[in-house]
Amino acid sequence: MKRLIIVAIGLVILGLVVTETAMQPSAEERVVLGSIYGATAALTVLIYVVGRRMRYGSLQLAVQVASIGVGVVTAVTVLLAAQTMFLSDHDRNLVLLALALGTALGVSLAVAIGSAMGADLDQLGATAKRIASGDLTARTGVDRRDELGMAADAVDEMADRLEAAEEERRIFLASVGHDLRSPLASMQASIEALEDGLASNPQQYLRGIANDTEHLARLVDDLFLLSKVEAGRLELTPEPIDLIEVADGAVEAATAFASSHGVSIRTSADHSTEVNADGMAISRVVRNLIDNAVRHSPEGGVVTVDVTSEPDSAVLRVIDQGPGFDPSVRDSAFDRFVTADPSRAGGAGLGLAIARGIVTAHGGGIAIEDGPGGRVAVTLPNSATINGPG
Repeated sequence: MKRLIIVAIGLVILGLVVTETAMQPSAEERVVLGSIYGATAALTVLIYVVGRRMRYGSLQLAVQVASIGVGVVTAVTVLLAAQTMFLSDHDRNLVLLALALGTALGVSLAVAIGSAMGADLDQLGATAKRIASGDLTARTGVDRRDELGMAADAVDEMADRLEAAEEERRIFLASVGHDLRSPLASMQASIEALEDGLASNPQQYLRGIANDTEHLARLVDDLFLLSKVEAGRLELTPEPIDLIEVADGAVEAATAFASSHGVSIRTSADHSTEVNADGMAISRVVRNLIDNAVRHSPEGGVVTVDVTSEPDSAVLRVIDQGPGFDPSVRDSAFDRFVTADPSRAGGAGLGLAIARGIVTAHGGGIAIEDGPGGRVAVTLPNSATINGPG
């Protein structure tokens, strides 16, 4: 309100100055022009005040009213000028008729523009309601280059992301449900056998229950770790570590798992390679990559953990003798819940996603390389800077 009044006064003063400079009016003309300028400025402020107090049912109506207000101010200005300055009634009437036609055309244009905008706004609102009600396939279909178009694009993009997130959630629940169902069913069968006295070797059944319990604990741990990675709350403690020693420890921990699949693991390194990293976190990365490689290796195959040193970084590669990554999942293999290649993603598809999150937090990179076989390379800067929690 105050800003409009200041602008109106400024424009009146500017109009008087321009009139004085360009026309050099007489004293009577100054009074007339000053009255016209002041009256139109006051009318502008009055229309604004009335418009602010109105409760529009739609933005379309508000735009139309504002456009009509512009036409009214223009018409009144010309009307006052014609009434006070034209000497001929004929000329005055001619101007008034032309003004009436122009005002009518202007109002028609405002209504047309407002209607088009209102239709797009209605479509935008209807789409938002459909998305809110759960229809994630809804899209606005609005094609504009103004702010309304930007809002429609944002709603469509939000719908795309929500639809993708819903698909991820569905895949996640299916994958985790499968991973939970198998060990739980095995545990239930073992417990029932023990309760009914049908277990010929109780210790063997107990070992099976212990293994299933460990599997469930690892799954819960993976879910918890992935949630921390994605929430940016991964706590890392960097220190100078020998990447070869970390690899050796991960290989030793994975030996029993590899043996159960008929796969052997070997390490290869040129010399000691030191990086600044969280040893336990990097060990988790190597173990996840080894587990995935073992799952995809043929019986009797060999998984190689190779560590090399480059001028500014250390590179750890996990290589297996399987067919390699399917091209259809290669670009998305490190996304969470990817299960297009279950033997690669492993279980609920968390292993590679966790590995990428940990490596990225160390300022490094992880990538799939060309075969033969499956090859995943982890690159860590020699002086890696931890990117804070997560």
